[in-house]
Amino acid sequence: MMENNILINGLFLISKGGIERFSYELVKRLSSENKFRFVILVPDRKLNQDQVNAFPEHIEIEIVPGKGGVLWSQIFLPFYIYKKYYGSLLVNLGNYAPVIYNHNLTIVHDIIPLVRPHWISLKPLIYSWLLLPLTILRSKKICTGCNNVKEILAKYFFRKNIDIIHSASNWTAEKIQIDNYSEKSIIDGKYILCVASNDPRKNLNRLIQSFVKLNRDGLKLYLVTKNLDGFEKWIPREMENEIIATGWVTDNELVNIYKNAELFVFPSLIEGFGIPPIEAMSLGCPVLASNKSCIPEICGDAAVYFNPYNIVEMSDKISMILDDQKLKKDLIELGKVRAKRYSWDQSVRQLVNVIKCCCKK
Repeated sequence: MMENNILINGLFLISKGGIERFSYELVKRLSSENKFRFVILVPDRKLNQDQVNAFPEHIEIEIVPGKGGVLWSQIFLPFYIYKKYYGSLLVNLGNYAPVIYNHNLTIVHDIIPLVRPHWISLKPLIYSWLLLPLTILRSKKICTGCNNVKEILAKYFFRKNIDIIHSASNWTAEKIQIDNYSEKSIIDGKYILCVASNDPRKNLNRLIQSFVKLNRDGLKLYLVTKNLDGFEKWIPREMENEIIATGWVTDNELVNIYKNAELFVFPSLIEGFGIPPIEAMSLGCPVLASNKSCIPEICGDAAVYFNPYNIVEMSDKISMILDDQKLKKDLIELGKVRAKRYSWDQSVRQLVNVIKCCCKK
């Protein structure tokens, strides 16, 4: 076995999302002191160049023929490895691994396609039903981001010795002072905030309905999401200017939006970790969160919880926090403490330890 070569599945460099962010944050922190040769194997297409430029010099990038997708990850990638790197460990940071290769370390963030198939369109669903169970069963080692998913994998796939590698926030109050982020709000007036995609599991439709029910003068709902396509039917015409999708924002803008929000609301129905509440906590924003999935495990005592299926309860809890300044202050302080439990440096150390264990076997 070529133990010094650690290969990394580079699909995360051609798209954006929470899993891609997780992958990038870990890979850019991989140290040369580990005596491994890290090689990212990427499709032959345009990469996220900002991320590529952020990688340290000792991390190599190699192009594998093919444009990405299922054919690349399940055929081109494993055959390339068999030809050039057979026996080397392949680290898959985003749920799936090439199932015909037998030296995979895979991080399974969630199994949403298996437990909530009605949220997934047909083509990705077929792909997931075929490959996710095979990935889980055939990988040499499985890791995940929370105990909630770990227990499901152990129960239904009989996987033991699953390691947990957490996500984290990029920011702390101390770091943003050093980096000179703007303190002045870029949004006028008071607002509550949610950072999420418009995927059905993020439950933005019920958040919008709860905000409409709240009906507070001078308060807006800002959604850091692509757009409000499909949500228009829940927004009364007279409130169209109070419910706003920001579209893509820069990191500087996102920090500013978190810091100046009255409250962060996270109504998700299912998560594999859930980075946004931890980001909000790290930046001093009080958090109101769903009581489903792994969210209470991750947020602990630093959030107030609600049933995300209950619009009335969500609206009432928003009002409760907005009207109670002591509760807001307590949540801010508890959140800062909670956020410090998670760090990318700690997570990359955990990943390297798992890699070392795989290479010893």
